[in-house]
Amino acid sequence: MNHQSYLFQTVNVITDRPMCSMHPEHEHLYDPINYGYVSSTLSADGEERDAYGIGEFEPLSNGYRNRP
Repeated sequence: MNHQSYLFQTVNVITDRPMCSMHPEHEHLYDPINYGYVSSTLSADGEERDAYGIGEFEPLSNGYRNRP
């Protein structure tokens, strides 16, 4: 699936780094938004597709469902 096929779809996002958590590789950086990936997908780099919890103002837990 290309990235456009996910527009306006409900997807299951696995949250790797909740909002305001420290970056795992760069200890002086924190993530200002919820960051994770869409499960059961692959992007061009061979990893799951990145996902951001935009419009959410609290840390999200795993299994957050993005509603279009």
